[in-house]
Amino acid sequence: MNLPSNRWEVRRIRQTGETQFQGARLFVSTALAGEAVGLVEIDEGIWRVYDRNSVLCFVNTRLETPTIACVQRKFEFLDGSRASQTTTLSGCNAVQVRPASPGTVDLNELATWLAVHGAFTVESGRLRVELRGEPTGKGGCYELTLFEDGRAIVRGSTEPSDARRIYTRCVGL
Repeated sequence: MNLPSNRWEVRRIRQTGETQFQGARLFVSTALAGEAVGLVEIDEGIWRVYDRNSVLCFVNTRLETPTIACVQRKFEFLDGSRASQTTTLSGCNAVQVRPASPGTVDLNELATWLAVHGAFTVESGRLRVELRGEPTGKGGCYELTLFEDGRAIVRGSTEPSDARRIYTRCVGL
């Protein structure tokens, strides 16, 4: 996974769901109250706002009065228009996750990053990892099988919310 190497800033989200950035108040989300978000400059004056590895919105500080997607309350990554899709796999105790924007995932690079979380194998265009630090509600551990196109199967639960959480923590797409 290639995270941007540009300049990063970190801001804490207030109880109101806002944070201060370059003299402007940004509304991000009340759901993130007390949490930290990262901002990375992706172009001169254009910032991407992250919660862990998930993109929340963009900030444009080039103008005299910054145009801020968060202030305008346009949340394409939170309102569902850019959300991943899930399908519960009957009888398999698993959920398939399909990212909203399919792309190619470097499985070897991701395997290196996930190695601290459990045993893994990379073969035939897929990465399989048993996530030791992620216990399921039934006492076992989640298993993530990720394909090069970004699709994944999360074993250990039939709940789409569990699958999305595991996918976001491990892949961040």
